[in-house]
Amino acid sequence: MRATELQLEPPGLYKGAVSSKKDEVWIAVAGVEELPDRTSKKFLAVVDGAEQECFLVNFQGRFYAYVNRCCHVPMTLDWVENRFFSAEGRYLQCATHGALYLPESGECVAGPPCGKFLQRLQVATAHGTVYVAVEHRNRPRQND
Repeated sequence: MRATELQLEPPGLYKGAVSSKKDEVWIAVAGVEELPDRTSKKFLAVVDGAEQECFLVNFQGRFYAYVNRCCHVPMTLDWVENRFFSAEGRYLQCATHGALYLPESGECVAGPPCGKFLQRLQVATAHGTVYVAVEHRNRPRQND
């Protein structure tokens, strides 16, 4: 995938479509139509040198991806397998202690650790597919 073919999500957030890191690659995670508003999809990817569980969400028509780890305790966020949104669908919620995170930035806005951010991954779309930038080492695989 060439940088000129990618549309960054959200537009204008990132300075370049492809990082200057030589060990980074864009992986296809989901089709745009696969993720209606306020739904998610988990996937595995190499982040910080290790395979990590990550998730992609669609919030108000924009896509965001994060490492699936709370900033307060090293636990996954999903309260039911692959469910990250709070009951009203406005926040990402930690199942362990109820912390609320903004889907568009990953910032914690309620509960510990207020003001901290989930680890965010770059997201782009092209030709109806959502891509996430991850480390190239140990080629990532999807988790259905």
